[in-house]
Amino acid sequence: MPSYHFDCGNSSKGPIGLCARITAPTQKKAVAILQDRISDQLNADWENACEEGEYIQVYISPENITVRHIDEVDEEVGIAAE
Repeated sequence: MPSYHFDCGNSSKGPIGLCARITAPTQKKAVAILQDRISDQLNADWENACEEGEYIQVYISPENITVRHIDEVDEEVGIAAE
């Protein structure tokens, strides 16, 4: 199954950058998986790291992530047997 690398934003030019690798049967499915996972993953980790009265919130519009953000495709990614 192909593995898609996403490059969204650029922390070299701005304050936020995001990269992700998603394994999916199609580009559109990879986008959908990334859109579903991204916000919950970020916010859950930071909630546990903050002290009382602190917060960290990153605003990302997952619906704005598209196939144009895919910058690399590995056609076949082997999945190791457990």
